[in-house]
Amino acid sequence: MLERAHAQYETLGQARIVKNPEEWKFCGESDYQTLSPNLVARCKDGRTIKRVVSDADFSGGALGRHVEFDAKQTQSPSIKLDNFRRGQVESLCSSERCRNLAGFMVYFTGHEKVFWVKASLVRDAQDKVMFQRKGKGKFPRSLNLSWMAAHALEIPYRAGSMLVDWLPVLMKEK
Repeated sequence: MLERAHAQYETLGQARIVKNPEEWKFCGESDYQTLSPNLVARCKDGRTIKRVVSDADFSGGALGRHVEFDAKQTQSPSIKLDNFRRGQVESLCSSERCRNLAGFMVYFTGHEKVFWVKASLVRDAQDKVMFQRKGKGKFPRSLNLSWMAAHALEIPYRAGSMLVDWLPVLMKEK
């Protein structure tokens, strides 16, 4: 859905957003044994490689602004904060501090809703959970649809349209 939107934006001269490629690097046998099977592979000559996860799935420029975001999806009405890697969140927050559009596009497949969440909002939620572990609050360990409606930007999406038109919504962000 996003890649179709990006192709349309590029055709119209509004944005050039590309999917960041996955990288593979050689690793030791111990990494191969401990990492998830979808993150490792073995070459024909027997050497092991692991997938290096990037901080953002997509990056580029839109109407004179730098944009980078990671795409997430969930079937349930909430998404666990554990799905947002802390290093990834910090990297996107650093980009956001430089006035770039940086965050997460979250698709709730079971509810046909898409939201844009700024990276700093995810970091704040993660921080509240960390304090919770020390007995200083009761912040949930996931972000549900009502939290999204209150804190994130909803991206118009029609079920079956196969296109998420996020550019007009995000260009209103300062």
